[in-house]
Amino acid sequence: MRTRGFNAAAVEDLIDRGSGLLKVSGLSADLRVLHASDDPAATLAIRMFCRSVAKQIAGMLAVLGGADLIVFTDGIGEHDAEVRAAICGDLAFAGSVAVRMLPLQDGAQIARHVGRLLG
Repeated sequence: MRTRGFNAAAVEDLIDRGSGLLKVSGLSADLRVLHASDDPAATLAIRMFCRSVAKQIAGMLAVLGGADLIVFTDGIGEHDAEVRAAICGDLAFAGSVAVRMLPLQDGAQIARHVGRLLG
C-alpha cells in the first residue's frame, strides 16, 4: 500500500480481480477455459491453484490432527476430476484419507433454513 499508494479499495481490487487464475494465466479465471488452452501460463495457473488448495487442506489436517474424509463439492468437486486428482496428489503425505465428491445442494439447504425461520 505504501509503495504504490493503494487505498483499501485498490487493495481489494488487486486481490479480487488482479491476482489468481486470471492474473497468472493472462487468459481467464475460469478453470474450464484454462483446461482448454495449451498456453503454458494456463497450465501454470492450474498447478498453482491446485497447490494453493492443497496447502489450505494440509493446514486444516495439521490443526485437526488428520481427517477421515475429504469432500469436494460445487464446480470443481462435481466436474473437474483433473483438479481433484492434482490436489489429492499433493496430499498423498497424509496417508489414506477417503475422498468423495458430493453434488452441491445449497438451494435445498437454504430452503431448510428458511423453513425453520418461518416456523
